[in-house]
Order: sequence, then structure tokens, then C-alpha cells
Amino acid sequence: MNITLPSGRWAGFYRYSWLLLWRKGSMDLHLNFAGGIISGHGTDPEGSFTIVGHYELDYQFTKQYAGKHSVLYKGRPKGRGLAGRWQISDNWGGDFDIWPTE
Repeated sequence: MNITLPSGRWAGFYRYSWLLLWRKGSMDLHLNFAGGIISGHGTDPEGSFTIVGHYELDYQFTKQYAGKHSVLYKGRPKGRGLAGRWQISDNWGGDFDIWPTE
């Protein structure tokens, strides 16, 4: 059973791991949800990125920064949006919340 979230403009934030709880970055995104595929693009304090992933009950996508590293996001629906964890390596990650703005 697919749970479909609205395509369009989204906003949100990510927080760094427990050692840096005070550090939070905002995100502006444009996401498309269709046929189990997530795609899109956006910006945050690290730079511009693209989004590619998939969903069914859970959501998983990769945020790829232009000319830089990638970040794996895994989440579930929360209210009108998504929440979950992001991870760059086994010891570098945190949590995130994103929601539609339209």
C-alpha cells in the first residue's frame, strides 16, 4: 500500500547527531512523488542538491550535493510531512523533519 504525499514545495530542517544537538540546518526543497519514486532538488546551508529515492510505507532517498558528498535519508510519514534519520557514515548522522509548504 503506497502512501502518497503531495508533490511541490517543501521545507524543513535537519539536526546533527547528539554531540551537536544545537546545530540545525534548514532545507528548501521541491519534491515529486509518483509511482513509488521520489525525485527533486533543493538547497540548504551545504549547497544545492538533487533528491532520488523510493517509497512504499517507508521513505528512503539520497540527497546528492553538486560536486560533494551524498546523504541517505530514511523516514516515515509524520503529520503532513516526513520525519526520520539521515546518515553520511556509520558514525555521522542525525534526524530530520520536512513538510509541504503549499
